[in-house]
Amino acid sequence: LCDNDSKSKCYHPLISSPGKSLLMELWLYQPDNNNNDRYRWIPIDACRIHNITIPESNKLPKKLTTTTKIISTDDDDTTKETTSSSQQQLCQVHLPDAARHRSSDSSKVKPLKARLVFRYHIASVKDIVISSVPFELTRVKKKKITTTTTTQQSLSSNMIYSSPYVSSEENNETTTTTTYQQPQETTKQIMMWIPYLKYGRAPIRIRMVAEYRDYGHVLRRRDGLQIPKWNHTMYGPVIYVDDMALQHSAELELAPPEGNKGPIQLDIRFSAVSPLVDSVLRQVQLGISTIENNVLAESEIDEIRYFLQDERIYRFLLTQIISYVHMWIDYMAFRDEIRFYKGRKNLTGV
Repeated sequence: LCDNDSKSKCYHPLISSPGKSLLMELWLYQPDNNNNDRYRWIPIDACRIHNITIPESNKLPKKLTTTTKIISTDDDDTTKETTSSSQQQLCQVHLPDAARHRSSDSSKVKPLKARLVFRYHIASVKDIVISSVPFELTRVKKKKITTTTTTQQSLSSNMIYSSPYVSSEENNETTTTTTYQQPQETTKQIMMWIPYLKYGRAPIRIRMVAEYRDYGHVLRRRDGLQIPKWNHTMYGPVIYVDDMALQHSAELELAPPEGNKGPIQLDIRFSAVSPLVDSVLRQVQLGISTIENNVLAESEIDEIRYFLQDERIYRFLLTQIISYVHMWIDYMAFRDEIRFYKGRKNLTGV
């Protein structure tokens, strides 16, 4: 941290307090409209969130977007859309066909890259970009698919053709051959690489570290996190997408690109955490990544992620505290039992 008494250079935060307003944009890395072989970053106009107020640290996440509710009537096929709050905005994304592509070759199916661009309004400079948060909107998984193919089987038969206009001797010598085809279905199983929407049933949780302290000439936190440098006197905020509590069961399989597909609606939530809580979250994420690959199955990891969500973390901590209290009471009871029997030579009356 910065020592005000020394003459060393200090870095000050670009955002010095909560309550500031931000603008968020979603960008996708997708093929160019004129050249499908060329990829570039394209902003999504239907997913631009205005007036994001930076909340106080360690509060429940604020819901930035809302999903539309389709209400149909029995009289006709007309529908209407309603939103739950006027302050929340929609985030609709038309996924490119390349993101829906599936194949038996893993090299031809890639996750859809995305990034969240945050802009901050300064009086002298209009809406400067203060952070660009990369993440993947989809993931690719291997799945066994059963395919059915129909083949035509040729069959031939010789039949004696009888005509009422010729004699019986000529009828015995007249034959005809008919050929017909009978369809036959065959099934086989193949391994396909299929894209899944990671946030199909879960929100995108955005964390901003509420770091408002001055730093010295080294922009590095004590736990090793590198603070982004803005200029020679200021540093930018630390913003990232937190997938620690993202369950695998929340993903949705994407349909093939054939036909006209409607937009998907993303649920985005924003929260600010203190540097201490951010350090703990990073350590928990590292531990989950370790046991996910080597120890526990995917379904068991999902149970842990369920309790680590922001809406249930306090219940999870309360459950752990009660469990430790029970463990301590059991230990004390077992300790008293040992003290009672230790060194006794006469067990009369026991």
